[in-house]
Amino acid sequence: MNFGMRLKGIEAYNPTAYNGEIRLDANESCFDLPQDIKEEIAKNIKNIAFNRYPDPNATELCKKFASYFNVDYKNVIAGNGSDELLSLLFGAILRPGSMVMLVTPDFSMYKFYADLYGQHTMIFNKPIMTEIELWKAFSLVNKADMIVFSNPCNPTSKGVCRKEILEAASQTAGIVIADEAYMDFWDESVIDQINNIKNLVVLKTCSKAFGLAAARVGFAAANEEIIEMFRKAKSPYNVSTIDQVAAATVLSHPEYLKEQTKKLIDLRNKLYQGIKPLLTAEMQMPEPKTNFICIYTFRAEQIYISLRDRGIITRCLNGNILRISVGTEDEINFLLKAFEEVVKK
Repeated sequence: MNFGMRLKGIEAYNPTAYNGEIRLDANESCFDLPQDIKEEIAKNIKNIAFNRYPDPNATELCKKFASYFNVDYKNVIAGNGSDELLSLLFGAILRPGSMVMLVTPDFSMYKFYADLYGQHTMIFNKPIMTEIELWKAFSLVNKADMIVFSNPCNPTSKGVCRKEILEAASQTAGIVIADEAYMDFWDESVIDQINNIKNLVVLKTCSKAFGLAAARVGFAAANEEIIEMFRKAKSPYNVSTIDQVAAATVLSHPEYLKEQTKKLIDLRNKLYQGIKPLLTAEMQMPEPKTNFICIYTFRAEQIYISLRDRGIITRCLNGNILRISVGTEDEINFLLKAFEEVVKK
């Protein structure tokens, strides 16, 4: 039996399987959409012709996204989550056997897709507390057909400054993928440079700051030549009409989105400042640029389990990283009390 041989040795991505009273594990927004926007979505969904396939180009949705981020909609393509667009990059746009440069720790799906599609990888280890220095990895970058990294980073919560990304991208022939899923919580985006730097692709999502994780909608922004590659590689009707309508409706409320993002940043700062005095000497926590905090500690698994037993679900990664997503003010207060109790044990 030869089918499935390529999947041997590849582990499935396993999100947290536990349910708890307080979910601080998946970096979603802690705020559901307000009732008036939900009603607007429902009204717009009623007008869908359900017997017809979706718009294959998600034109209206891409125009709303482009308006929000101040780019041309012709430089944008929508995907069934940014995961689909990553899959296309690794599996269709890159030739088999290409060299991909990754950093670690980073979003685990990059390595997953590289392995799945038989790409070679070079991996650059990040320092714990300082920002990743692309120039230190530059000798690797110049050998890579593609470099992929989240910025700000999941799970470290740190970021690479805009200037460094643009300098590295302009001096390498490989395609540079800046996954900006968490960039709404920082201010170093490179999306405005997609037409000036021809090998630059920026990924965005509706699942974090926009509070639309239930609808799998992501975007790639790049020059028109790269966008056309995506169009050739993707499925014809990859984003459902329901998801297109929901996301376009939400993106029609830019002031609401900016207000919610500010609230999440304020809550992120509250979480960070609240946890900081509770850390023991062996723990390290970078100043976050995301909607979560990252704590390096050899006690990560023990703290994760103890919090879980108190009804708080966080995420333990690599055995030494505890990642805690932003919650509501009440959830943060509950977490801080529980964290203090657990750490004192």
